[in-house]
Amino acid sequence: MHEGRPHAGDMVANGQIQMMVITSTGDDALDQIDGLKLRRMALAYKVPIITTISGALANVDAIKSLKSNAIKMVALQDYFDTEITTGVGETLQSASASSSI
Repeated sequence: MHEGRPHAGDMVANGQIQMMVITSTGDDALDQIDGLKLRRMALAYKVPIITTISGALANVDAIKSLKSNAIKMVALQDYFDTEITTGVGETLQSASASSSI
């Protein structure tokens, strides 16, 4: 941003950036100031920020997966839908399988 306009801050304000990957080498004071300003702008405009290369790679994998596979919705209760047998021949069912009150 210190190098003049137009810069990434303008693009964030104009809605041209949907996600930001901001990494720092820590060498240049001006780059650190620019990074701080960009992170603040991203927060103000609700633009997701990724600050590590490993985080960026994980996001790329997630986006690829979302584009190639349909999202399957599963209720949390379905992961725990089990029957428990008491020692007396009675069967207890999980809350998701019981009738509503």
